[in-house]
Amino acid sequence: MRTPESSRLKPRVVRTLGLLVGLLLLGFVWITYLLANRSVQESFEQSTLQSVASETTLLEEQVLRSLNLTATILVTLGEITNALMISPEILTTQELRHVIANTQVIRSVSLVNANGVVVTSSNPANLGQTVDIPELINDETSLALRVNGVYFGQTLPHRDINDWSRNQTSPTQQMMPAVYPLERDGELLTWVATVNVAYFHNVWERIGHSPAVEIAVFNYDGVKLIAHHEQPIESDIYTKIAQAASVSDLGHFELTTDDNYLVVYRTNVQSPLVVASIADMTTLGLPTRKTQRFLLLMSLLATALTSIVFVTLYLLYLRQIRATNFSDRLLTGLTSHIMMIESDLEGVIGSVNPLVTDVTGYRADELIGMNMRIFNSGFESHAFFEQMWTSIAEGQIWRGTLRNKTKSGEILWLNTTIIPFNDEWGQLERYVTLYSDITDAIVLSREYEREKGIRRRLEALNNQLKSEATSDPLTGLANRRRLDDFLLGIRQQADLSGTSLSVLLMDLDHFKQVNDRWGHAAGDEVLREMTKLWSQLIRSSDLLVRIGGEEFALLLPRTSKDQAKQVAEKLRTHTSATAIHVAGANEPIRQTISIGIAFSKDIEKESIDELLARADKALYRAKRGGRDQTIVLDSNH
Repeated sequence: MRTPESSRLKPRVVRTLGLLVGLLLLGFVWITYLLANRSVQESFEQSTLQSVASETTLLEEQVLRSLNLTATILVTLGEITNALMISPEILTTQELRHVIANTQVIRSVSLVNANGVVVTSSNPANLGQTVDIPELINDETSLALRVNGVYFGQTLPHRDINDWSRNQTSPTQQMMPAVYPLERDGELLTWVATVNVAYFHNVWERIGHSPAVEIAVFNYDGVKLIAHHEQPIESDIYTKIAQAASVSDLGHFELTTDDNYLVVYRTNVQSPLVVASIADMTTLGLPTRKTQRFLLLMSLLATALTSIVFVTLYLLYLRQIRATNFSDRLLTGLTSHIMMIESDLEGVIGSVNPLVTDVTGYRADELIGMNMRIFNSGFESHAFFEQMWTSIAEGQIWRGTLRNKTKSGEILWLNTTIIPFNDEWGQLERYVTLYSDITDAIVLSREYEREKGIRRRLEALNNQLKSEATSDPLTGLANRRRLDDFLLGIRQQADLSGTSLSVLLMDLDHFKQVNDRWGHAAGDEVLREMTKLWSQLIRSSDLLVRIGGEEFALLLPRTSKDQAKQVAEKLRTHTSATAIHVAGANEPIRQTISIGIAFSKDIEKESIDELLARADKALYRAKRGGRDQTIVLDSNH
């Protein structure tokens, strides 16, 4: 409220400071993005290298174990062949099947004589086939893979020797030939095993290699023997792997052509084979690139949000400046019409506006430094002021009416608002009290309330007189005058004009006997109880009227003749079934009623007197017919 204009930061200064802070925040956002992007890329490369290297170790052990098993079986068969010194035909198909029964890596083993003819085999289809051993394994010194004296050839698109000898390829099955030559009695014999390449593929699938990672097994000359998930790499990558393997048993390098590949290889001094995993980093990096794009999107979003926030804050600052200027001018205008006193937390007056001195008669120097109690008139209680001080001490705005006194002792009625103000740190600092003089309004209000009370009492008296004039004093029911008003009201309602009306005229049977036997007080009680009962059985829109004595009328607007008869029967049956206990009577009193009904289709075309006359004729017939019954007369009777 008392902020000097000079103490406020100018919009241009605020804009400059906001721009500097915004640029710092944006710099932080993009530096964070660059570091995070680099960290994600390095994490991807490191985790991929570790994963591929670990899997390559498992692959190398599995391949070497399988080839060693094949070599061991062939060498063992060779030793058995030499040791027995018997005809090779003694090793039957059944026995050879038993030899390879516990391994899935060998599809068949066969013995080939010096003429290249299969003389025995675990696969009967191979018997008698002609095999050119050098051609089978592509026997060139630079291409041979030798494990424990057993030579392994390249993968061939055949299932077994019989398919190879007939040049019959298989679209799904492959084999790798393994041969072990031996000499017996000057005769060259060769054991041939067909390695089941599908076995390696099945094992490698279970390891869980991604299709983007090629598994390759080849010799030191770079000749690929087995491959899985082959990548379309157009380069001398296999030669480079072989060259690297000749220098180090394990390692990795990157190959950058049109695509990016990571090569991890591993070899073993026990055998001249190299196992390598060739990872297509472009394909494997798709999730990483999604993460990097997400980081970029988040950075762009943070940039946009930061810009929006700072622009919004600047616009809010401008709005606050305009609001402050408006409030200063508004305060100046208000204080010319409203008394204002500023005080500290103890109620000591710090400043007053001129209107306070004009109304109270005090000079400003007489009030400043004094406590607000100087205006206390003594009319308000201690509890009143305690509640007020508790409220404003909690920072709440208090509103109420006070009776203060002027310097001359006159009483002022003041509509009061006390506003707590906080300092820059949010601590309660001072109070500003606004007064508006409502003394004249209070005087006028009291005169008005006095006149309004007189009018209310007159209105209540008129209503009482009107009620007494239209009500039966004994039963509280409407009388004949109220009946005429009721019909007039119906005819004045647009939605009810021209509608039907049923009139029931009811008479208590032999009611004179009640008065003669039990007295008029008992008769009056019976009338009151009967009217209570009937009032519960009719609608709120119906009108029950006491015509006189024990005779009553019931008006049923918008009710057909049949509906009116149903209402009449309900009243008649409930009446006869009701026992009334009256003081002075030694037994309950039971009554019956006779009912006459008149019906009109249009209440504007027939007067109530005509309806009552017809209903009275119907009632007369009911009484002559034996009483306790209902008779209906319509407009045709």
